[in-house]
Amino acid sequence: MSGLDDSQVPKSRPKFALVFLVSILVIAAVKYREWFGGQKTDWTTYSSADDKCEIKFPGPFTTSEGNGMRKAGLNAPNGNGIYMFAIKTLPIDIGNEKAVKAILDAGVPSVIETLKGSKLLKQSDVTISGFPGRDFEVEMPNGDVFRGRTILTPERQYQVNIAGPKTFVGSENANQFRGSFKTTQQAMP
Repeated sequence: MSGLDDSQVPKSRPKFALVFLVSILVIAAVKYREWFGGQKTDWTTYSSADDKCEIKFPGPFTTSEGNGMRKAGLNAPNGNGIYMFAIKTLPIDIGNEKAVKAILDAGVPSVIETLKGSKLLKQSDVTISGFPGRDFEVEMPNGDVFRGRTILTPERQYQVNIAGPKTFVGSENANQFRGSFKTTQQAMP
């Protein structure tokens, strides 16, 4: 026996314990990524004076050439998705709105045809670095998402694509990859 009755036990002890526990949980939630696998991403840059562009990948990428295109790609470390970048050199009259629209309109059906059984989720016209482009998302038959961006310049067509589960294509790394594209070509006035 301790010799203490209920009137001698401090009433604030359970309240203090609850506040302490909540504080620990908040700190753990804030620090979770840092402590448990939130390692810093080592970004690498694809840059080409000839291609007049750069884009950052969340890791070391591979490059290839074929079918008149130069490509760079990176499989996600966990195998759940892929980051892709492609460049095709071709003259484009970006001042001709009908020609630009025709090229951009042809891109999405081409992806859907290649990814048989896919369906368009959304698309919108964009301007990237002062040049016309198109963003789109396609749901693949397995439920994964193909998120594409096409940018047209007077000399090239650039494609920035991400494919994988919805959580992957909407992730911070995927958004940073997509937003990192830059061209050194001067936009038309």
